[in-house]
Parts: sequence; C-alpha cells; structure tokens
Amino acid sequence: MAVAPYARTARPTPGGTLLIARSGRRRLAVSAAAVLAVTLGAGALTGPAAVAAPAKTVTLGSYDPAEIAETSPAQVPTGYVDLDRTPRVDFGFHLNNPDAKVTIHLANNQTRGWYRWTQDGFDPSEADGKDLSGGYPFTLAWEGVLHLLHVDGDLVPYSAQNGTYTWTMTAEPRSGVGPTLTKSGTFTVTRKPRPHDFNDNSSFDLLARDAQGRLRMSAAYREAESPDSRSTGYGWDVYDRLEATGDISGNHHADFVTRDRSGVLWLYRSNGGRTRDYLDARSRVGGGWQVYRHLAGGSDFSGDARPDLVAADTSGVLWHYRSTGALDTVFAPRKRIGGGWQIYNQITAVGNVAGAAPGDLVARDKDGVLWLYLGKGDGTFTTRERLGGGFGRYSELVGGGDYDGDGRNDLLAVEPATKTVYVFKGTDLRHAPFDLTRKATPLFKGDAFEAGLSYDLTG
Repeated sequence: MAVAPYARTARPTPGGTLLIARSGRRRLAVSAAAVLAVTLGAGALTGPAAVAAPAKTVTLGSYDPAEIAETSPAQVPTGYVDLDRTPRVDFGFHLNNPDAKVTIHLANNQTRGWYRWTQDGFDPSEADGKDLSGGYPFTLAWEGVLHLLHVDGDLVPYSAQNGTYTWTMTAEPRSGVGPTLTKSGTFTVTRKPRPHDFNDNSSFDLLARDAQGRLRMSAAYREAESPDSRSTGYGWDVYDRLEATGDISGNHHADFVTRDRSGVLWLYRSNGGRTRDYLDARSRVGGGWQVYRHLAGGSDFSGDARPDLVAADTSGVLWHYRSTGALDTVFAPRKRIGGGWQIYNQITAVGNVAGAAPGDLVARDKDGVLWLYLGKGDGTFTTRERLGGGFGRYSELVGGGDYDGDGRNDLLAVEPATKTVYVFKGTDLRHAPFDLTRKATPLFKGDAFEAGLSYDLTG
C-alpha cells in the first residue's frame, strides 16, 4: 500500500510554540513482517523462589490511540548545566504511541523567560537507523535560547538567563481522545559572569545614557541585537561618569560604577533579573573621585581572578584599585602605577587580548593613535606598543568583553559621524590583538544617535 510521506516543517506559532508541523497522517502498517515487539518491565529475580513479574509487551505499530505511556526513562537535565561548556541540552522521551502531540515548555523561574517546542506525532518511516526498541522517540536539543513574541508574530530568540528552570512535558493523543501524560522537573543554568553582561544571559550588553537622562541597554545575541534591550529609567544625568567594572562585589553578576558631580563614586550591582531593570539599589563607594580624569574597569590587573579598576588623575598619575569581592569595602587602598598618562584622552580596559592571563589596557593619544599596555598580573604594565592610528574619529572606546562569542575579547568603538557602533574583533595575537578591519554592529541601531539623543557610553 503506497502512502504519501509526511511533510515536515518547523514554524513558529503566535502562542510561542516552535511547531514541528506535519501534513497528512501515516500509521505503520501492521503485518507479520512489520510488527516490532518491545518487552518492558521484566521483574528481577530476588532469590531461588522468586517469580519474574509478567512482562509488558508493547507492539509498535499496533497501539491504542487513546493510551500514551513512557516506555523507558526520560533523558532530561538535572542539577547544574554550564551553558559555556555544554551549549546544547538534550531532552528525550520514548512513548508507546507515535500518534501523540508532545510539548516541552521551559521557563526561567525568576525572569519568566520561556521556550516552547512541539512535535506533532512521530513518523515511523523517519526511523531509519534509529533503535525503536525503547519506544518512539520525541526529542528536543535545546541550545540555550528563550523566545519573545515580536509584534509581527515572529518568535525572536535571545540568550537564556542564568537561574533555575522548570520544564514540563505534556503528551496528548492527536485524536483528542484519552488522558494526557504530564511530567516536569527542574535544572539550573549557570555560566561565569562577564564584564558587560548586565541581564545575566552571558551575552555582551552596552549601556548608554541619553540626553533625557535615561540609562539604555542594548543587548547582543549572536552578533544581532537582542529583544531584551531596554531602558532602566530617568535621572542618570546626575552622574558625569559611568564605567562597567564586571563583578567587583562578589554576587556573580556584572556591576558598574557611577560618579556624581560632587565626586562621590556609587556602585550599581546587577541582580540577575530579580527586579525589572536587573539592578539593585545603589551603594556608596566613597568620595574624592573628582580628582580622576579617566576610569577604566572590567579587567583583572592583579591576577586574583577578580576585575579591578584603574584611574588616571588630572596630573597624569595612574592608580590601581584592586577589587575585594565584598560589598562593604569594594576596593583595597589604591596603589600608584606610574605617571605620564596625561598624554591620553581615553583609557580602556580590554581584558586579556594578547594571550597572557592578566588584563590589558589600551590608551588613545591626542593624534588618534591607539597604544597597548600588557598587564603583568601585579597591577603594573609593560612598555607600551603601538596598535594603529585613525582612532580619533571615535567618541568612545569600549572593551572588557567578548562581543561576538568566539572566546576572544573585542574592542567596540562609537563613531558619531556614521551613527554606528563598530567592533574590532580580538585575535589573541601578541603584537596584533585586534583585527583593525572594523565591522558594524546592530547595537543601538536606529535610535542611538538621533538628533537630541547624545549618548555617553560606558567604557
């Protein structure tokens, strides 16, 4: 008997479901040659007098359409899942009924971000090379993404935040007749904090303050702008400096510091989504910071695996502030690095960009030449090395993170003339740590530099 094959497509639905849609229906023909028997649940002998429990036999191809049951233990994540090391999480359920509609729903218990996947039946003709002895497989390979429903009806992916997730699997007969099988469980996603990750999803975020005093965040996702970009509200014009520092307070989330116009430094800690703007209330670091012309944070200069801060004062002396990882005393007493830094109009911490473990610095002089200072791991730096010219066109240089997800730290640059944020990709090469062929990014694309919206970006 010739039967038209299933047509299998993947499409998003308005309700947020990634649906594996099939046109037509096909059931495995039942014949002496086509019947495949599965023996399940045989009891174990406990002694000479024990009698094995009756075996449950499921015959694949001759199933009850109204009955859905698991035929073997499910493959699901438990405990902690490090998406840095394991970028794909597998879910697998084996059922006795191929004519089932299976839905797996994931939700972050704190942020309520979600992902939903549906497989509408299993076509046995697609089982070439698969072992069906354990039942019909319904499998999902989750790649660490969540979904938002765009206004045009499309599902837009973005990186999943850290935290505890609850998954729920429901399997119901496609006929609509019969009970629904439901299972659920939890697991925790965890990744290392990144200096420019303010929404706790391990992707690069860029903060900027606009002319109205709003703090804006533009989030990256696989070299595209994430739908999680947002505004944290007004009132940020009371500060004359914002600097991304990474996790300097020990809460496993990225932080940033701000300086008000009286010279007081304030700490803002990310909280992983516990509040809508992802930020805890500010805490006072201390006064007297008006003596500094430049602040640069987000790199580990002291070799203790915590990001630090360097500050250049108005006389050109560079100072090192080692972070303590404690909220009550964020920085250890400052240490003098050296003088002569007044020749630079911008200093940026870029993390490890040249292959050695300590964090590095780049500095731009008045002629637009960019210079590299390699960190020694003790709060000091090597003799400078010229990287290249032409950087005077940029109003802000931003470093300290991996923008494109390739494992190398990159340098971002804002060009007001083209209203664009560019990226110079990291190479990990000792004498050429950045590819000087710039590439445009979608960060703040469309509204970043509109008339009247002059942005002051974090470094």
